[in-house]
Amino acid sequence: MNALFSRMLTMCLAAGWMVPALCLLRLVLSRCPRRYVVLLWGMVALRLLCPVTVKSRLSLVPRGLPSVPAALPLCAAWLTGVAIMLLWGGIRLYRLRRKLAEAVWWKENVWRCDHLPAPFVMGFVHPRIYLPSDLQPEDAALVLAHERAHIRRGDTVWKALAYVLLSVYWYHPLLWLAYWLFCQDVELACDEKVASELTPAERRRYAGLMITCAAPNAPVPGFGSHGLKIRIHTVLGYRKPPRWATPVFLAALVVASVCFLTDARPAYSPSVRSAADQFFQELTAIAAVIE
Repeated sequence: MNALFSRMLTMCLAAGWMVPALCLLRLVLSRCPRRYVVLLWGMVALRLLCPVTVKSRLSLVPRGLPSVPAALPLCAAWLTGVAIMLLWGGIRLYRLRRKLAEAVWWKENVWRCDHLPAPFVMGFVHPRIYLPSDLQPEDAALVLAHERAHIRRGDTVWKALAYVLLSVYWYHPLLWLAYWLFCQDVELACDEKVASELTPAERRRYAGLMITCAAPNAPVPGFGSHGLKIRIHTVLGYRKPPRWATPVFLAALVVASVCFLTDARPAYSPSVRSAADQFFQELTAIAAVIE
């Protein structure tokens, strides 16, 4: 357990080093579609999941990240934090499911329920869309477009995986920032998809629905208020992505992968370094004899 915890600390520090750079890259790529930008956070997940990395001299991950001794109290504190995070997530889902006990089927995979804070999607294999009962049919069409975009993208799975990773690495503050931005980009990606198919008048109505359905963030993808201000700005000011967006993003993704998904390669191989150390030791000994 101690060795596992020590290795996970090293992986966490390397992943945390990526977050500020990806935040900056996210701003630089602001004209690119959000469905692309979400992929940047997948790099952080890969770094947290994969214990083996490739060596590269182009890596920007600092060589020799500090190693924290995995003492028993630290392991106990880590496991306690993981248990609390998973328990809290389970409690939130349990409370949400209790509210859905009186849900009534409407059509296809859509259900209506009283006292829901906001529309959302739940489920992995056969996801369901839940709408508040008082949502008007003409408004439901816009909301359903957003929720179905979540289903096509598999956001219920990705958001659950992101929360599990956050639960395991709860002690790193930059990973909380990465999780928050990931959730925001997931919602923005669906908003952009819907906005691209709407008229300007429908976009204004869609933005108004965001305010009407504003609610605290839920543990499932939905029409909540996560990043409400920037989402409204994105919908009302939607513009078709420029042609250069895709190649520029792919180039940026490749460069970022080389720089942050690899570990720094030593300037010299261990055998060369050992021979150099031995040479300087012998040189020092000869200098001492001469003196």
